[in-house]
Amino acid sequence: VEVEEPTTAERLEAEVGGLFPEGFTGTVLAQCIEMDEKYTLAELKKMCVEAGLSPSGHKKELAAKLIANQQQLKLEY
Repeated sequence: VEVEEPTTAERLEAEVGGLFPEGFTGTVLAQCIEMDEKYTLAELKKMCVEAGLSPSGHKKELAAKLIANQQQLKLEY
């Protein structure tokens, strides 16, 4: 019996989908992938700590936390 691995989008939706009230969109996924390619794990962890976010998780998860935080900050202004 072969078990299908979830896609990146499905995995991230399950892990951090709750951070995005409007839903985990293709735009958010593209931003996560871009940040994953651009930054190291250590850099993303440092950015999370500086933003007051938990630095636990893999690169795309950390990127999603940062993106959600940025979106929340925009909504507050």
